[in-house]
Amino acid sequence: MNPAAGEPSTNNYDYRPLHSIIRGNTSKAYAYAVCTECSAPVRTKGTDWKSTLTLVDSSIMEQVDVSQGVTLILFALNKSDLPLAKPGDILRLHRVTCQVFNGQPQLKGKVGGPSQWCLYDGACGTGTDPISASSTHVSDPVNHEQLLQRARDCSRNYVQTSTYSARHQHQRYLRQICQLGPEECNIDLFGRIAAAYLSESRGDRLTHETPILWIWDGTDCPPVSATASTSADHEARDPPLEPGPPAALALADMPRVGSLLPVLMHRRGTGELPLPARDCLPSEWVKLRNVRIAPDDGGRLTAHFHSHSRWSYAPEPEQAVQDYRRRLERNEVDSWAPRDLAELASRLVPPHGGRPWSSLRSVRMDAGSGRPGKYRCLARVVGHWPADVVQFCSWKPQTEGTSGTAGGWVWTVKLLLEDATARLGVLLWGADAAKFFAGAGLHACDLQANPEVLCRLREAMRCLEGRDRWPPVWIQCCLRSFFRERARPRETVAYRVFDTAISL
Repeated sequence: MNPAAGEPSTNNYDYRPLHSIIRGNTSKAYAYAVCTECSAPVRTKGTDWKSTLTLVDSSIMEQVDVSQGVTLILFALNKSDLPLAKPGDILRLHRVTCQVFNGQPQLKGKVGGPSQWCLYDGACGTGTDPISASSTHVSDPVNHEQLLQRARDCSRNYVQTSTYSARHQHQRYLRQICQLGPEECNIDLFGRIAAAYLSESRGDRLTHETPILWIWDGTDCPPVSATASTSADHEARDPPLEPGPPAALALADMPRVGSLLPVLMHRRGTGELPLPARDCLPSEWVKLRNVRIAPDDGGRLTAHFHSHSRWSYAPEPEQAVQDYRRRLERNEVDSWAPRDLAELASRLVPPHGGRPWSSLRSVRMDAGSGRPGKYRCLARVVGHWPADVVQFCSWKPQTEGTSGTAGGWVWTVKLLLEDATARLGVLLWGADAAKFFAGAGLHACDLQANPEVLCRLREAMRCLEGRDRWPPVWIQCCLRSFFRERARPRETVAYRVFDTAISL
């Protein structure tokens, strides 16, 4: 690194532990430290760019007051002059100052005037050359290898083990998806980006209404309310399950269980997103800071990433990976569903007890194969079509050219199902629909001419949708997938209910 004006041209700088720097209130400090968090650069109100990092080393790991790390704020004239570090990377700092803000010590520097930095891979055996640096000229101290190895040992012990996850689980504003409420502000989220949709409707800018990221942490989003949605466009905000036009991204190993929380990016260009490239999802987990949670029009919780929100990369917690594998082994598709089948508002006829449970996301994911499938699911009824139950039955005339089969009233209904993983529209059709409603003593007829049946049907649908009731009502159902065109399975797949009867 270029020495500041007036300093001797030597590389034997006094690199000190972080605890010594913040206790000594040093005005010109040098250090090797482990980065545990690094926010993406953002513009200040002036002409600079700013990045906020959290640093640790072995000297502060057991210090109660700074055990979560020391904050470093770097300013620079250009965005490219700031580091974009991943958890565990090593940051070598020159000429940063120490100050106290809100009673907590923090470091601050202006890149190029006079602060400088070098970024190194935190993994052992990755060499001694920097990944990136603020200066084109880098000179190493005589004990560089020793200092770098000491920092890498700290990285392995603090960031790349469960110690990191355990410490960060107790942060005041950090929430898991399963802990979210319907209206929350200024919270942090931590998870993996499982899918993204990059809107191109306004050039490189994203619209307020478009959720472009879906974040997953292995837990299930709680049901918000029994708000029914009868919109035919109910899948407009479902995440892409495979890459596709115009700019849809999805993990190759999309998780089968655990909610995908949509994140609305407000007026952010694609260059400001936590994506290593426009057509690539990050392999690391991310932390979204200072986001707002609110339900969308259909009642599903949504995160809002606004002008004061920030993001940074985060390491994958081993506990989340283990919990996900355990859920798959135990066939736990939704942690909010009743464990006792007697509490469900439907039964299977026959029981299908040997068939495992499938999440609705799994059902949708299997559509890409183009092969029809059968599934046993736990879900809530959150909407229906037609919107008015008086239109649930229609007259089916006698088919021309047939004899002995008179016309009659039939059920023509589509239900909107929801679990923690997805929403899915399913058809009630023919004899399967008759079996479904017969469980509540209902039969297809002219509902306008039979007000008593219509009244019982309205009450049955109100109970199924859980209106005026909490906790919500769950049903078990068998689903069958079929395709109108095998050559286009994703676009032409449909689902129908079978062997299911409501029991209210």
